[in-house]
Amino acid sequence: MTRTARLALIGLLALLALPGCQFLRLKLGFGYGVDVAVAGTPEAVIQDALKAAIEPDAEKGWVEFLKLLHTEQKDKGSLESWKGLKFREMRKKATNYVTNVATTGFTVKRVREEDDGNVSYFLHSPKTDMPTPCTVKPDPEQSNAWRITRCSL
Repeated sequence: MTRTARLALIGLLALLALPGCQFLRLKLGFGYGVDVAVAGTPEAVIQDALKAAIEPDAEKGWVEFLKLLHTEQKDKGSLESWKGLKFREMRKKATNYVTNVATTGFTVKRVREEDDGNVSYFLHSPKTDMPTPCTVKPDPEQSNAWRITRCSL
């Protein structure tokens, strides 16, 4: 390897190590880690969902998770589906996505913005080959706070 190529590689690795270089990390397929998400961000909602899912008391976890659901997901049928199936499954698999138990950290492998305002965050799990989506969208009925619309964790 030439000296110029080595310097370029070192420079690229240094850039990837910077905390604010999420865009480049995503484009190159490396993803980025979230240890302590910034309040009010989609990552914070996903981190809170993981915390709710790993809460030892299932009912307490459900109450916390319910606060994170988008208003569109709070009709009777949707809530029954979330509590009876989706949240129960999420509780079984949530620890597969957690990289740091103390902070409930996780790794985002890909982000996809959708036409309907939803943003899907694909989380890495060493137990699967494909990253798993958790989708959020601003909720106008909750001061445009990010809230969960779909989540397959």
